[in-house]
Amino acid sequence: MRADPAVSQRLQQAAEQLQAAIQSARKRRHSRDGVGQSPGGKSWRLAPTVMLAPEHEESDGEEDGTDSAQQQSSDNEADSAGTSLASGSRPQSPTKGWSELRDTEVLQESKLEMDSVEQEMRKALDWMQRDVERQARENRAVRETLARSILDVTDIIADFVSPNAASLLLRTAAAATGTSPEEVDNNAATPQLIPDKVDELVVQWEDALVAWREQSLVAKQELMEAFTTFEAECMVRMQAGEASHKSEQEQLAHDVNAQQMFYEDCMSSLSSQLEQTQREVQSLQAQVSGLSSLLATTNVQAKSCDATTNTIELEFQGENLQQQVLELSARVKSAEMFGLQCEASLREQTQRADEAESRLSILHEECQELRMQPSHARTSAAPNDALQSYQQKLELLEGRMQDVLQQVACDHEQYEYEQAKWALEKRHHREKYDEVLDASVKVLKVLIIREKLMKKHERVQKRQSEECQDKQLELACHVASLQGMTNELMQLSAMVLLVLQQLAVLKANASVSQDAPARWTLPAKPVQMKSMIKRLKKIEAALGRRDWASATPSMQSLKVCPYTYPA
Repeated sequence: MRADPAVSQRLQQAAEQLQAAIQSARKRRHSRDGVGQSPGGKSWRLAPTVMLAPEHEESDGEEDGTDSAQQQSSDNEADSAGTSLASGSRPQSPTKGWSELRDTEVLQESKLEMDSVEQEMRKALDWMQRDVERQARENRAVRETLARSILDVTDIIADFVSPNAASLLLRTAAAATGTSPEEVDNNAATPQLIPDKVDELVVQWEDALVAWREQSLVAKQELMEAFTTFEAECMVRMQAGEASHKSEQEQLAHDVNAQQMFYEDCMSSLSSQLEQTQREVQSLQAQVSGLSSLLATTNVQAKSCDATTNTIELEFQGENLQQQVLELSARVKSAEMFGLQCEASLREQTQRADEAESRLSILHEECQELRMQPSHARTSAAPNDALQSYQQKLELLEGRMQDVLQQVACDHEQYEYEQAKWALEKRHHREKYDEVLDASVKVLKVLIIREKLMKKHERVQKRQSEECQDKQLELACHVASLQGMTNELMQLSAMVLLVLQQLAVLKANASVSQDAPARWTLPAKPVQMKSMIKRLKKIEAALGRRDWASATPSMQSLKVCPYTYPA
């Protein structure tokens, strides 16, 4: 791994300062005692941990602490051994012993001074080592934060670009942070920033954002053009719908007026036909007043059938007109529903276009803010603020995306509700139409049945009228034959009377001339002759007064009885 140049420079300076301090201490010790080594036989040297890289400073610091502790313990053991040797090799003469004792005290004092200097140096070295370790930990945390921020920003930008550009960005980010693509996802290794690769990654970020901005502008332009064309089409369709709706309304009003006029004409014609029929019925009633009860009942049935026929025809025509009016109202409602649907779709498209424009403006502002943000390497406190602002923006974008998704779901539910409502209304109109159709079919069936019954009744009435006419003709023939027979009988009776009168006169004359007794038939009495003549006249008068054209006796009741002369 590559070390940070600033940290390495500071560590080098600290090592040089420590080396200078140690050399100055050695010079003072040599100038005072003339001894180049310590009593333990060791020379003071700087620990090699100072020149190590920042990644291994913590472990090296611990090893230095253990080495210093071991060295201090060995020095203490050497001092104790020197003291014991000095005390054991003390000479017997007092002058020599006093000089040796003084030398020993001087050595001990110099040793104590060296120990104090060494302890101060070790404390300073420990403090500097701790400072360096703390700086290294802070730098490592900053590097990790910067590496994570770089990887997160790269992932976010990769979501907006093409797959090839996204893979290139990810590889560059992995190279800039010193990790492999597999370790980027798992965060297994400690990231190490490479300035050249970071600069290259920033340039790629700028290129990707510029390309994405251009694509966004192109998409916005296309969306605006599509919206403009759609708005123009909607306006054309709306105008065409309004014109067609107006023409349909005018046509509907014209049809309604025509139907009303036709209905009025039909009513007037039907009323005139009804009046004419009533007059004809009255005339027929006056003509057939003398007929029998059978003809009267048939005429009554015929009148009732005519009346019901006219009423049924009027009802049928009224139902047809009502059905046509219902169909026209249904067409008007369907046209109104289509217009409402067009308006709703136009409002929905306008709202979506506004939302898309607002989202594009928000994204453009965010891109401008990202481009205007300072570099992460300039300050040490900037990454945390940038990360927090970036997280806030991500949360804001997520919230806006959720709002957009909810709005889309609401629009979809509204569209489904409108579709279900339109289907329900259509089914309701269809049910009404089916009901009207069923009722019209039933009425037609009833009318057909009544028409058949009327035709059957007319055939029966016609057959009965023909039979009555035949009977009237037969009766007229019988009356004519009876009149002829009565005339012949009257003529014969008159001739018989004349013959009888002549015979009576002749017989009377013959009896007077012959004077012979004989039995002679007396002539008819005048009274009997008068009565017979009166009866014949009465029969003739009765036959002359009788109107055989209007009489309708049945054949069973007509019996011609011969005239029986009274005794």
